[in-house]
Amino acid sequence: ETLVEWAIDFLEDADAPRIVDFGTGTGCLLLSTVGDLPGATGIGLDLSEGAVTCARENARLL
Repeated sequence: ETLVEWAIDFLEDADAPRIVDFGTGTGCLLLSTVGDLPGATGIGLDLSEGAVTCARENARLL
């Protein structure tokens, strides 16, 4: 994903970056970004309860 690559390039020199993903959906963009940045943490937010459930399951499966 272009967005994930951009975020990693932008944050790679940050010390323990914290990321908020509004409208996280499946959480894939957030999980990919956090997974590639040592020390990074993130939180995904979504209005859809189904999307949050899906994102949690995707995070659990990593």
